[in-house]
Amino acid sequence: MTFVWATVAMALASVPAMLATLRGEPLERLLALQVLSADVALLLAALAGANRTAFDLDLALTLALLSFAGALALVRFVGRWA
Repeated sequence: MTFVWATVAMALASVPAMLATLRGEPLERLLALQVLSADVALLLAALAGANRTAFDLDLALTLALLSFAGALALVRFVGRWA
């Protein structure tokens, strides 16, 4: 039951970030996507704890690492033309 409340709280917390991805400057959108990827990683970690499976935790860690690396690459790409 705790997982359900955690899921609802994370979904409600991610609504402003979802709206920020639709409008704003490119770097603001990138920050909003980083927040969303952190929310999804936390959701997967909570799912791993609720189901007692390691696979979901592996997905959460992979998502966190790849989103960080992707954000760094995008900032470098955008930085060339800014």
